[in-house]
Amino acid sequence: MNTRTTARIVSFIIAGFVALGGAAILNYNTSMQYKLQVENSYQRAVRDLSTYVSNISKTLQKVRYAGTANQLTNLSTQLYREASAAKSCLSQLPVADLHLDNTNKFLSQVGDYAMSTSRQASSTRKISDEERKNFQTLYEFSTKLNSQFEVLEQNIDDGTIRLGEVKAVMNSLVGDQNSASGVTSGFKDMEEGFTGYPTLIYDGPFSDHILEREPLMTKDQKEIGREEARKKAALSAGVEIGSLRDGTDENSRMPSYCFEADSLNVSVTKNGGFTCYMVNSRVIEEKKLDAKACIEKAEEYLKQRGIKGLRKTYYEIANGKCVINYAAEQDGVLLYPDLVKVGVAVDNGQIVFFDARGYLTNHKTRELKTPVVSEADAKKSLSPNLTVQSVQRTVIPTTGLNEVETYEFLCTGDNDEQVLVYVNTQNAQEEQILILIESENGTLTI
Repeated sequence: MNTRTTARIVSFIIAGFVALGGAAILNYNTSMQYKLQVENSYQRAVRDLSTYVSNISKTLQKVRYAGTANQLTNLSTQLYREASAAKSCLSQLPVADLHLDNTNKFLSQVGDYAMSTSRQASSTRKISDEERKNFQTLYEFSTKLNSQFEVLEQNIDDGTIRLGEVKAVMNSLVGDQNSASGVTSGFKDMEEGFTGYPTLIYDGPFSDHILEREPLMTKDQKEIGREEARKKAALSAGVEIGSLRDGTDENSRMPSYCFEADSLNVSVTKNGGFTCYMVNSRVIEEKKLDAKACIEKAEEYLKQRGIKGLRKTYYEIANGKCVINYAAEQDGVLLYPDLVKVGVAVDNGQIVFFDARGYLTNHKTRELKTPVVSEADAKKSLSPNLTVQSVQRTVIPTTGLNEVETYEFLCTGDNDEQVLVYVNTQNAQEEQILILIESENGTLTI
């Protein structure tokens, strides 16, 4: 072969190796992308499963304090829904290889058992001691399972568990098989489906869904101009008018002018000119003020802004600020839908957060009903596991965007656990149960 022919052959051979190498690299990258997608789907399923198991545990915590069949039914449908969602997540994992039989059995039966018990309670109008004991056992098992999922999720987030390792770690998730079997022994395996689950929406106090209706305070109010709104925004934020530049206006259920200045955002309603919210996201330095001092600053701010008729409910210190919740009060009745939140910086007492959307949406003078049920009779609806500490009349929102008048019973449960139970003043039905979690940083509810 001449030199030219040899060069061509060598070139072809090199090109072939390059092509094969490129194909191998492409196949490797495709394979790695596929493995990454599969692993990400596993991790996403684990995170969602962790959330649902946590919700199951919280709901079981409330079930222990249910005193009426009506409230048990509400909580049971919540359990059924969360358990069904958890089972869906579990089905996305290679369960056969992970040996999660007891976890799957628990998720299958916890909702069914709750529904079965609620139906029984509806006919007998009471929850038996044995059923309460079973719910307590379920709750204890759920907290253990929840803790294990939290650890697994944390290990995924911090990289302790790397790609391809989730499956191996899941093998040891369930723990004591005998204990799990003991929890579910004797529970009925019900196959009847259940649809139309109500959504239990709550916080402390109930602010998440009260913004979905048409705002009452801005309705039929005269529209103001941007410059007048700018003056109101500056006054609310405690800054010079000239420091505020125009932001992107909101055209939601509560149309508003929006203004910005460095770390500051302020919104003023176009109708009526009410300050909707104000957020100052500046860096907050070392804590110098306690909760009492922050509450004093918040109440001084409300007084200066001319906002009256509010009562402090709960507060929380987090991320450098103390956020205090205020609810309107009418004739001694606390109106939880009419909510105002004020956030105070713990370094210098500056007001760095204000949210009046709940108040603007719901506030009005109500025609309060005379209670048909006395406090003493309403108390009979409470679980025998609770000891009443105090009681007051309240108005709370319902999931259907309506309101109901209730007695709010502050109670003590197991291990001095603080529990709020809301009993309808007209028919003695339990409307809501909240667990209070108190710490030096305030009060949270679940």
